[in-house]
Amino acid sequence: MIDNLKIVQINSLDTLIQEMMNIENLFFFRGMASKDWKIVSSADRMLERIKAQNSNILLSEQHQNVFLELKAQSIFIKQNETELKNLLNMNDSEKFQINESNFLIMQVILQHYGYPTRITDWTKNWKKALFFCLEDSTQTGDFALWCIKQKCMPNVKNAIADEKYLWPEELNKNNRIDAFYRRLREGIYLIDEPMFTRIKAQEGVLLASGVADYMIFEDHIMQCDWINNDDLIKFIISKQLRTEIRNYLDQHNITANSLYPIDFQDQKLTLDNSKIEKFMNDLYIKDFNPLY
Repeated sequence: MIDNLKIVQINSLDTLIQEMMNIENLFFFRGMASKDWKIVSSADRMLERIKAQNSNILLSEQHQNVFLELKAQSIFIKQNETELKNLLNMNDSEKFQINESNFLIMQVILQHYGYPTRITDWTKNWKKALFFCLEDSTQTGDFALWCIKQKCMPNVKNAIADEKYLWPEELNKNNRIDAFYRRLREGIYLIDEPMFTRIKAQEGVLLASGVADYMIFEDHIMQCDWINNDDLIKFIISKQLRTEIRNYLDQHNITANSLYPIDFQDQKLTLDNSKIEKFMNDLYIKDFNPLY
């Protein structure tokens, strides 16, 4: 658990490069366009949008993140069943459904196509993380590079089979799907399934949050029992270095073209997040408060 986040101010490119060389291959990296932004997942962001339209107190509970994931998956499968079967090399005659062999892959697919999940994108390459710091041209202030130690991250495949990472249950179902969606303790878990060309190009890994009574991904990092002070660093980088770092990345061929290669599957699958938001708003009575 983090009780004193290590924050390092960076005011020169040389200092930044030296700091990164000291920790590369040991950490995962995430670039943030503003030092003031919290790390949030797509499920966090969608729930915040829904809560802005609907004051139902039930929407404040973390289990709604899981509900969003399940609803997103049902809509996604309905829209794209044929393409999903092709993507996963399934027989045309088979009916696609979530099962113990594919539910983790579905998280990667959903994240890749922009559906709400409890997942955030990280990379093993600090230079590529710096690119994402600068990708949003509307941001002009100081930015941040978050670094989390690789060895402290339990792989979710192992975690959902290990009771120390799960909330207790009266009857142990020994069900991996149930463990992932309902029983993962608060904290952060590794999903390392680089099935898409873009993920491979970005040297990407996915980190998933557990299920708790709060929803912000960064809070899961800070409250995680297996992440300690030395495992997490936030580098705050001066806005004065934006141009210099951009030129440095160009010299190392860290560009949009190299990080966003054409992936033929990107042209075949569709998404409509508005349907999920409408479903949630219609489901929950607005202004409902059980204390009244």
